[in-house]
Amino acid sequence: MNSGIVRIQAKYEVLCEKKYPVHLYSPRENSDGEIFVCSHAGEILKFKEEEKQLEVATISMGQPNSKT
Repeated sequence: MNSGIVRIQAKYEVLCEKKYPVHLYSPRENSDGEIFVCSHAGEILKFKEEEKQLEVATISMGQPNSKT
């Protein structure tokens, strides 16, 4: 009997290749369609679609998150 749980299989897309071994978390898109991710080093990185690479948007003094 199904208990009402629906399992959704995640689909992913590779946006770019990373130059350095860094863990990326919490991808978010702003109202302009720009994509940002957080790194384990406390950086917020912006995906540059034209160049297919990430650039540092800002550096925080801790671990950023995207809960808000």
